[in-house]
Amino acid sequence: MRPLPIIALLFSTSLLAQNMVQYDQSFQFREGIFLTFKDFKNNTAVPNSAIVTNLNPNSPDFYNELLTDKVIKLKTASDSIVDWKTNEIWGFCRNGNIYINYQNDFYRIPVLGSLSYFVAKVVVRNSFYDPWNGVPTDQYQTELRQFILDFETGDIYDFELENFLKLLQRDEQLYTEFTKLKKRKQRDQMFIYLRKYNDAHPIYFPSN
Repeated sequence: MRPLPIIALLFSTSLLAQNMVQYDQSFQFREGIFLTFKDFKNNTAVPNSAIVTNLNPNSPDFYNELLTDKVIKLKTASDSIVDWKTNEIWGFCRNGNIYINYQNDFYRIPVLGSLSYFVAKVVVRNSFYDPWNGVPTDQYQTELRQFILDFETGDIYDFELENFLKLLQRDEQLYTEFTKLKKRKQRDQMFIYLRKYNDAHPIYFPSN
């Protein structure tokens, strides 16, 4: 059983009495691993010093190599070691960039905001009837797809018009403006309105 709360055991930090600051590109995230979405929102990363590994943390490939293992070992404040499944890690920060775990692979989030945007690989199954064998056959291929991370809930959605409309409803003015556009123009301007939404609804993190 994992000791709880895990962050408090891994390193000493306190969110009490911290001021919240509005995020912009100058904001400095703590480098390390975010075990959960809440840890990301609180900017409480597990530092490299708490990761038990023979890998060089200064290597540009450190996280790529570390996260290929199914389990990573983390040192607590009492110097005990706990195991954490890699597929349960929410993400990590490297050189100020945020990477999110999606289907057991990690992808950089290039647009961070109330509705964050990223691109990830997905495996798609295509089914068809094979006339030679006379049976249904499945083929699998990898595709790049666009996704939205909802900062309010931590949920991830396909960046598709139907999903975007549901999220945009939170802003009545932008939603009304957007839905007046024709469907084709809505699809063309989804990214523009995502930016508008983020500008109108900034996100906040605890000050460092």
